[in-house]
Amino acid sequence: MAPHPEALADRPAPARLREAAGLLGFVLAFIALDWLSFIRPWHGLNITAWNPQPALAVALLWRRPRAWPVVLLALLLSELLVRGLPVHGLATGAAALGLTLAYAALARVLQRLLAADDVLGSRRQLTVLTASVAVASLVNGVVYLTPHLLSAGAPRPWSQALGRYWVGDGVGMMVLLPMLMALLHPPQRERLRRLLTGRDGALALLFIAAALAAVMAAGAADQLGFFHLLLLPVVFASARAGLPGALVSAAVTQAGLLVVLFHLTDPDLTVFEVQTLMATITMTGLMLGVAVDERRQAADELRRSLRLAAAGRLTAALAHELNQPLTALNSYAHAIERMVAASPPPAGPLLHAAQRLSVEAMRAGQVARGLRDFVQRGSSELVAQAPDRWLPAMVEHQRPVAAHREVTLALELPPALPAVMVDAVQIGVVLRNLLDNAVDAAAAAPAPREVSVRAGTTADGILVEVTDSGHGIRAGEEEAVFDTGGSGRPGGMGIGLGLCRAIVEAHGGRVWAVPGTRGHLCFTLPAAAPPRTDNRRQGGWDASPDGVHRR
Repeated sequence: MAPHPEALADRPAPARLREAAGLLGFVLAFIALDWLSFIRPWHGLNITAWNPQPALAVALLWRRPRAWPVVLLALLLSELLVRGLPVHGLATGAAALGLTLAYAALARVLQRLLAADDVLGSRRQLTVLTASVAVASLVNGVVYLTPHLLSAGAPRPWSQALGRYWVGDGVGMMVLLPMLMALLHPPQRERLRRLLTGRDGALALLFIAAALAAVMAAGAADQLGFFHLLLLPVVFASARAGLPGALVSAAVTQAGLLVVLFHLTDPDLTVFEVQTLMATITMTGLMLGVAVDERRQAADELRRSLRLAAAGRLTAALAHELNQPLTALNSYAHAIERMVAASPPPAGPLLHAAQRLSVEAMRAGQVARGLRDFVQRGSSELVAQAPDRWLPAMVEHQRPVAAHREVTLALELPPALPAVMVDAVQIGVVLRNLLDNAVDAAAAAPAPREVSVRAGTTADGILVEVTDSGHGIRAGEEEAVFDTGGSGRPGGMGIGLGLCRAIVEAHGGRVWAVPGTRGHLCFTLPAAAPPRTDNRRQGGWDASPDGVHRR
């Protein structure tokens, strides 16, 4: 909230001029709004069905509390120039002073109850504003009517007059005050600008114009019933654009209603009913708009939370997957050190160790990039490849690890398996995790220690099975092995199998464990769809002529 302004005399001359021009503009706008809304004054008390000018006064006092003398001046000039002083000046002056104090009190309440950095950003703030305006409008009615009714010396229908004033002030402030508060709040002002210059704003205005045209075209007897059509564009704009849509549509609808009210031939009761309907339309739009904004804010917060969770998941996955290549790098580096220290260094083994060092370094980089893309974007570079192009190489890469643990590693790969959509780096992560677990389980069991990888066809792709001679999985624990956060392996992080499931499912397949006395895990991959020249989706994948598919 802006601090209280200094007195005009304490400001530099240009600032004083700008301040004075702004206050003069307020007075002129206040009188103009009073004149535009001065329709069918009721029973000589100058009570009208719509009073937007109090919203202008409250908005000024909300930002400049010391400007209350200007508000008082505007009220007196408005009574003199627009309303024509229905009773003697003392009552008018007392009513104007009372209204000024009431507007200042409402502005003070809003300053205390509404967050300055998030104007009308929640249903709680809208509820506070609505309740404050409802109470203030009622108080304004009492403040305005009491001097006039006491000075008139004749009995007046007090309750009916108060009801008319209450609705007129309440509707006027609820239509205009939120708009003014949004214009005084830079983030909301920018949203209003984008709406008014965008397609949604144009559609809302056209929708409102069509609804008003339908009301105008209706006969006098049916016109009131057609007013309910005005609810549709307000709901449309609020649902599409949130609070800015509600503010703009309510203001434009009220302005259109003014034009309609000038042409009404029904008695004044109809004008009162129209404003009661306008109050319903306005509140419906505001509540819907704020609810839409809250939902979008919650969705944004959820996306931020998911990104943070993805970052944590990426960190854990990288730590898990990079452990093996980094260990290998360390081993080859120590081997090179020992060989270089020998005299003379063995050229062949030294070259081999250096080559393996480079291979492991490249593999670590590929794993890091592949997991980063998968966890951060959820995307995969899927290429159509036959299993015999990637499965044997992945198994062979794990064979030295199995041999070191005295475990036999076998591969059964039938010929002519269908091509499947794979990201080789990510599927390599899956196989490496499955084989690491299988080798560990087999190494801990009595001989013969065996791990086998078998591939076969399914109705819509291929099936890969990894079995081992370890202790197996008990019935009922098939899902538990994929839970993150725990691991049955010494030094394990509980990430691997959960990550395997996420990767396989991102490829369009599924992975599961088979209970039994031997370890048995399986996963499927869908067959590659034949390329199509029209680039339309087929079988859940984006087909493209180059054979590269992105999911």
